[in-house]
Amino acid sequence: MEETIEITTHAYDTAIAEDPYRDENAKELLQDIQIFALVLKKTFSEYRPFSIQEIASRIQYFKGVCPDPADPEAFLDKSVDLSNPEVITPDGTKTIYDNLVVIQDMVTDQLYFVHMEVNSKTLPPEIFVNRDLSYLAREIYRQRSDPYGMKKNYVGLKAVKSLWILPISSRLGILKKRFVTEYIREEDDCISTVRSRSEMMIDSRIVFLNEGWHNSGDGTIQALGHLFDSDRKKAIDFMEREGVKMTRTIEAATENYYDHHFRTLNRRDRKAALEAQKQIREYEKQNREYEKQNKEYAQQNKEYQQILARKDTELSETRTRLYAMEKALAAALARLAEYEK
Repeated sequence: MEETIEITTHAYDTAIAEDPYRDENAKELLQDIQIFALVLKKTFSEYRPFSIQEIASRIQYFKGVCPDPADPEAFLDKSVDLSNPEVITPDGTKTIYDNLVVIQDMVTDQLYFVHMEVNSKTLPPEIFVNRDLSYLAREIYRQRSDPYGMKKNYVGLKAVKSLWILPISSRLGILKKRFVTEYIREEDDCISTVRSRSEMMIDSRIVFLNEGWHNSGDGTIQALGHLFDSDRKKAIDFMEREGVKMTRTIEAATENYYDHHFRTLNRRDRKAALEAQKQIREYEKQNREYEKQNKEYAQQNKEYQQILARKDTELSETRTRLYAMEKALAAALARLAEYEK
């Protein structure tokens, strides 16, 4: 009898057509306040010493949902208040954020704007980078219309923490991004303040997940792998170990995501799915090589065309000179004939 193994369908999902509902359900999963807090805890080091409930309470406090002393955990059974995630850009278009909330610093009264996105679709690098930068710019721009953000005189701009989670990727790792400043002279207090203020305004991360997350020693990759590329039982076990309380919203969000997207594969299917993913990577590698060759051929063709153009010009000039010489010779022969008469 063939043995059946429970595994994530990461390779399987990559090998077949993209599931249009996976992305939507992943976003719903992240909107649960405890899962949102757990991702913060595992992704940004300043939240690691604190419990899920402590982090979650900082989110809801500034959205008008303070913990009830009579039922201190009631607020956990809620979705993240999206703080009006729709923003109108200067060109009149709209941007809808998955999760954009205001959260208080765990030690001070400082407020932050925290933005999280889950994207289960594969985008070209240029498109993805442009989208990421556009979101960061809009997260700063939208603060001018937010009561917790920047005033019209540019006072009170809040720092932004941004996280992209890519649960279906061909690579595994974390890309961290911050402003980097440099002053080409001796710094004074003003310049030091400008530099430190600029460098702390953006803390942006992109987490790439593939089926190799199980073997990673990185805590962030392990946590997000359990949440977004695992089966429901393993994910819930992980959440409970991390202190997540099982609430109605947790039940609903995990049912929609895990039950719809993860299934049991036997060894043969698992091998076939992984082999299909391997072929996809080989095709992508070949395609990159073909594109490189095409660019080289295009460059060579351009150089050949330039050489041909120069040769055509030289040939035309030679023909012009020969024609002039023929005319001169004909005139000389005519004068010679006249002379002989």
